[in-house]
Amino acid sequence: MKSVSSFVAKKHHLQLLLAFSTLVIVSCSSADESKSDLPIQESAAPMPATDVVATDDTQAPTAEVDIASAGQKYLEIVNPVNCAVKAELAIEEANNLGNMTVDPSVLGEMQSAWGVVASTKQTAFRQMLDYTWPSNVQSEIEILAADWAKQASYYQGFADAFDLATFNYKVAAYLELPPGQGNPSLIRGLLGVGTSAETDQC
Repeated sequence: MKSVSSFVAKKHHLQLLLAFSTLVIVSCSSADESKSDLPIQESAAPMPATDVVATDDTQAPTAEVDIASAGQKYLEIVNPVNCAVKAELAIEEANNLGNMTVDPSVLGEMQSAWGVVASTKQTAFRQMLDYTWPSNVQSEIEILAADWAKQASYYQGFADAFDLATFNYKVAAYLELPPGQGNPSLIRGLLGVGTSAETDQC
């Protein structure tokens, strides 16, 4: 049985490490929901002048999301992803044959682990886009979500590869992609949370 090439495995391993610090993706609709205008109902009889209250047509701005709450939400979203990536890395490291080559007999186990990474990233990037973040971090979250959406698609491809050659081909194709633009370190700083090493709970 052929072994995973050292070239691919080495880059694969480095890319896994990169996955801890790059979050992702995709186009998203505006986080602000448009507010529908309610029709003004007329009274059946004129109201006494003393009951008439002057109103301002302008709406009060939406309250800014609390930074501490947003930070906790971020950790809840990314923790499952980071733990899934760590589990996949552990399989590779435990079955390293040297020269950055992984024992091909664990390909199925690795693919199962990649499937978990893919599913957790799919869930995570959707949760990122569904949450209204503080204005100072909203755009950074959207960039990271886009990265993760793209990564999730490729990772699912690793999980679905039907043999070693296909697996290596998919990994090589993934490594040809330009690096993601997400900056989780910046996001963590803006949200006032620690590094993944400090906050991950696996």
